[in-house]
Amino acid sequence: NNNIKYDLFISKSESHLRELAQETAKKYPIIIGVGGDTTFNIIVKEILGHGEKNTFGMIGTGSTNDFVRGLGISKLEAACEAIKRGKVKKIDVGQLKSPGISEPYYFLAALSLGLGATVPQYVNCYNKNHKIVSKTRLLRQTIPGVLGIYDSFSKKKLPIKLSIEYNQIKKEHNVSLLAFLNTPYVANGLNLTPEASPFDGKVDGFILKTPSFFSSFLIGLMSYKGKHIKRKEVELIRTESIKVRP
Repeated sequence: NNNIKYDLFISKSESHLRELAQETAKKYPIIIGVGGDTTFNIIVKEILGHGEKNTFGMIGTGSTNDFVRGLGISKLEAACEAIKRGKVKKIDVGQLKSPGISEPYYFLAALSLGLGATVPQYVNCYNKNHKIVSKTRLLRQTIPGVLGIYDSFSKKKLPIKLSIEYNQIKKEHNVSLLAFLNTPYVANGLNLTPEASPFDGKVDGFILKTPSFFSSFLIGLMSYKGKHIKRKEVELIRTESIKVRP
């Protein structure tokens, strides 16, 4: 109805999505991704990793849509209206460099370690082993997520000791979660860094120093409404770059 001409490509897997992103980035000046945060990250990584300069739009239909939520276009109508208007704005993209990886890793919404790594691993394993067939977020994500937090502490995977350096400040922390965010939201709606913006040229760091399941779970509940930021276990930082060492 809006006379927008487009070609549609449907990916069959993450590897297929990477191939499509590489191919379309060379042929099309504008690419619109339809999916969630993982889909958007894969496409952006391929665009930037191959030195392309495409305009990228997002329609959030995935299980996690934290980045489009932070941009205020989480609803389908809002995303389509933004694309129809054709208004383009530059945004920040996070970049991870490490001796352990051969090329930079780019991220749009968030990058994390600690609970940000152990909980998704537990959830994936739990759903595979229990073969849960459900469309409800409660059975597929929420309950396994809570169990994943408990598992992380009961098996003493966390906290971990890290050296964190930023703005000429160097500190050591016992960390249960360290997240680098380009948006207020992570993990499907946790408002960890309420003031984070993808337009300020900086990355927001969220440091959680909880020693147990109960304290972590409590702060997780508080963070949905951003009421966690004054807790002593929470530290927020904003900077252009952060160095992390074990």
